[in-house]
Amino acid sequence: MVGGQGNEREALEKLAQELSVADRVRFLGLVDQDLLSRLVPGCLVLSPLTGMALHETSMGGAPAVAYGVDASISEVVENDVTGYLVELGEWKAMGEAASRILSDKVMFERMSKAIRQRAEQLTDEGALYAHEAAAFDRLLGTAKRQRRPST
Repeated sequence: MVGGQGNEREALEKLAQELSVADRVRFLGLVDQDLLSRLVPGCLVLSPLTGMALHETSMGGAPAVAYGVDASISEVVENDVTGYLVELGEWKAMGEAASRILSDKVMFERMSKAIRQRAEQLTDEGALYAHEAAAFDRLLGTAKRQRRPST
């Protein structure tokens, strides 16, 4: 299953046809939260560039293989813990990592539990507030130090 509606959908559908797997791939388009919550358990997420969708599927316990392009992805996906990070554009490495996870039920279940726990930690209200407050303190402290006295 492929969820989402983005610029790559047409190319992915064409690729599925070329690889003769179109009959085994279902393109879902945009998926509401209720359906997503029922689909995610038992899924593996391939996350080339997903943003918020990675966090949503992590809450459902779906291990991920993602391009390690920014901190928001690498804070969720940790190699051999919650999934695997691969270099941008390394689609073959992405496929190999996905195959490793899907071929090992114990690994899949371990990663599923770990990514769910990671997502819960990242959305913990107290932790988020503390992180936000520390960021504001750093910004305000910097702004105070940079301000010059008026003459």
